[in-house]
Amino acid sequence: MKHKKYLAGVAAAGVLGAVAIWLTGPSPSPPKDTIIASPRRTAQASVLRGGTLKIATDRTIHSWDPATASDPFMDNVRRLYLRTLMAHPQGRNVEGHGLVPDLASAPPAVSPDATAYTFTLREGVKFEDGTPVTAADVKHGIERSLSQGVPSGLVELLDPNGTLAQAREDGKTATLPSIEVPGPDTIIFRLAGPSAEFSQLLAAPATAPVPRGKSESGYGSRPVATGPYRFAEEASGRRLALVRNPHWNPGTDPARRALPDGVELTLGVSPGRFQELLDRDQGQDIVLITDPAQAGTLRGAAPLGSVSDLYDRTTTYVALTGSAPFDDLDCRRAVLLAAADPALRAAVQAATGGSTAPNLLPPGVEGADPSWDPYGLAGEGGKTADATAHLANCADGKGFSTSLAVRGDRPADLTTAEALKAALGRVGITVQIVPLADDAAWQAATGTAGDLRRNGYGLVMGRTHPDGSFARAILRPLVEDRALDERPDTQVGKTLDLARRQSSRVAGADLYKQVNQHLMLRARHLPLAFGRGALYVSPRVGNAFPHLAFGMPDLQGLGLSGRGD
Repeated sequence: MKHKKYLAGVAAAGVLGAVAIWLTGPSPSPPKDTIIASPRRTAQASVLRGGTLKIATDRTIHSWDPATASDPFMDNVRRLYLRTLMAHPQGRNVEGHGLVPDLASAPPAVSPDATAYTFTLREGVKFEDGTPVTAADVKHGIERSLSQGVPSGLVELLDPNGTLAQAREDGKTATLPSIEVPGPDTIIFRLAGPSAEFSQLLAAPATAPVPRGKSESGYGSRPVATGPYRFAEEASGRRLALVRNPHWNPGTDPARRALPDGVELTLGVSPGRFQELLDRDQGQDIVLITDPAQAGTLRGAAPLGSVSDLYDRTTTYVALTGSAPFDDLDCRRAVLLAAADPALRAAVQAATGGSTAPNLLPPGVEGADPSWDPYGLAGEGGKTADATAHLANCADGKGFSTSLAVRGDRPADLTTAEALKAALGRVGITVQIVPLADDAAWQAATGTAGDLRRNGYGLVMGRTHPDGSFARAILRPLVEDRALDERPDTQVGKTLDLARRQSSRVAGADLYKQVNQHLMLRARHLPLAFGRGALYVSPRVGNAFPHLAFGMPDLQGLGLSGRGD
């Protein structure tokens, strides 16, 4: 079975894309101050139904199938038409970790060793054609996703040997003994080891039920709905229209209010249209841009003070490979200290639209500690003297030359690379930037340690992001990627596994914090920026509460609260 290439392949570029949303319909006038300016600020509440939620984004979505890779924005959209055993609660969720039973009638019964989870399904939940949802449909949906390695955390727990992915690669079908269905309303999961994250993983859209026997052909353009909306129209990943699902019963769904009567999503919108969307007959009610590189466009177009920040949990970083001189800790730390450069910080923020990253875990991720900044990367001053001191103990003490591989089709990455080159040059480290044309060229040039050595790459720029709020999805690739280091630290890998096995999420978060600190002190990765988008909410929109599970308001819960004139 082919091994995933993690360096920047795991990294979702422009993970969430640029989004504009507007909502229309009648209702009373709201208070004037309804903009979300911070994660804990209140937004205008609304319980009114009706209207159409219209979303425009510069992203292109190739598949709506839950068995394909996702991200927080896609999770938010898929929540409109899919249900899962567990779900994130609606309304205010400033922590992002809480769950409620969704398809399940109650939280799972867990075995004493925390390796067996038993769920009972709710009565009355149906697919859009009126067919009851059964435990076998849930098992089938999960196995379809696991065969494609989605989500990765579930693969480790339910199919650690890659049985389903191997069968798919061989053109065969397989089923997992780790998922048992003793009856139509009961499903039992037997895990490879205990995990505090398992219920959280079951809130991912990849675990949504899929009817057995449903043709795989075309499922990506029209998946079968269990949520409050069903597909009415889909046009080649460029437009999606959702209408109410007549077989969705709100009495069985504690996670969704589904106030709008319909949702229209237009994709592939160019950034130049954002101003048009803001000005368009005052019909727009929300503008949401989650592509950090385009967030400045919204901030410049929207009324002063009406835009707040959104963090999408992406991390732009530079990996320091195992080749000389980066087999020397002093050389690696010299790079990180040289990057504590005010000019570099300003350039990275301007290029990416993001915020300076003091370490590897972005806000909202378990174990994150924004105050921990061992190299002064987010500080006001620079660390030139400290960098020079480490450089004196590195190689011959006179500085060195290296090369930096970067995606040539990402303008923000190229700009960031130039700024990093300048910062390192100020302490005596000469950098040659090597732009790689596209993903195919990137994978061919950086996929293995041999590729890196053959091409002479000392530095490699990439991005990574977690599934939901999981630190493990960021840290695991950085810990285990043998393309970066053929002799990874086995002890930190054990700590990462121990974090997954904790029955307490608090204990797991503490271990993730320790891994983050270990990686930073080991200096194999230079974090540069956390992804940061922008959100404008008109006074006409209610329920635009921050929901950290998605890094934005919960789309299904938005309602109308008047024209705000």
